Amino acid sequence: MYKKIGFVVIAMICCVQLSAQQVIPRSYFMGEGEETVSYHFFSRVGFGISTLRYEYSKDGLGGFFNIGIARNLNYNWAIVAGVGVAYHSSSATLSESNYEYLIHVPAYEPLGGGEFDYNVRINGFSETQSATFIQIPFGIRYRLSLGQRYALSVSPSLKLGIPVISSYKGEIDEFTTSGYSYLTHQPHENMPEYGFSTYPKHAFEGDLDLKFNIAASLEIGQDWIIGGNKQLYFGVFCDYGLSSISKLNSHLIAYNPADVANPAINSLATVSEVSTLSVGVVLRFSFNFER
Repeated sequence: MYKKIGFVVIAMICCVQLSAQQVIPRSYFMGEGEETVSYHFFSRVGFGISTLRYEYSKDGLGGFFNIGIARNLNYNWAIVAGVGVAYHSSSATLSESNYEYLIHVPAYEPLGGGEFDYNVRINGFSETQSATFIQIPFGIRYRLSLGQRYALSVSPSLKLGIPVISSYKGEIDEFTTSGYSYLTHQPHENMPEYGFSTYPKHAFEGDLDLKFNIAASLEIGQDWIIGGNKQLYFGVFCDYGLSSISKLNSHLIAYNPADVANPAINSLATVSEVSTLSVGVVLRFSFNFER
């Protein structure tokens, strides 16, 4: 996928009319008068790899849609802002996993010691996640005229993502929990009343608890004037999340003191650091407006 996007960029640059003798008139972007302020309104849609990245994750598909406005500062430069939505998805599989950690079993507290090593063995785990954000981009745009109807456009920006809908669902073929008591110095197995048992095929789902996302973005593409004050743009983009957006839980399968017979099953996206990555193609329609 990444190589294909690179080929698109190279082909786009090679196909422009670099030998053109005329450029887009200054008045097209800046208006006719010296005091005129020129804007353009736009709507754009992007699609490609748009994933939640964490340990074991596989890239998923997604994209964004937003509308916005750009204020032309001069012939080449503009300030750009907008609002829209962005969608990310990912998946993960584990053939097996084993771990242990310290727990307190309430039933053993009256006996003078409730500390146990909680052992978990997982066989066959699969999960998918998705997240939708309200996205607020803000950045600049540099435009270089390549002919009477063409311009190369480069736009770096920052994008704030506010999570609105996020969820996970998956399935475990089998998992087994057991314990080792520091009071009796004995292993405990096949005791479901204390939370130690083997659990058969099990489906699970829930909502992800995510934080605000800040991503650095870069777009490069080509504008075509398609008539009057209207422009069509095709390009490529990359959005890279700058920090983790997960609110971490402790373990994938956790001891549940509120209901010891039913361990809590968490998402892989909540037991490791999670960031976003989006790479794809973008299409934009815009029109100029003067005041």
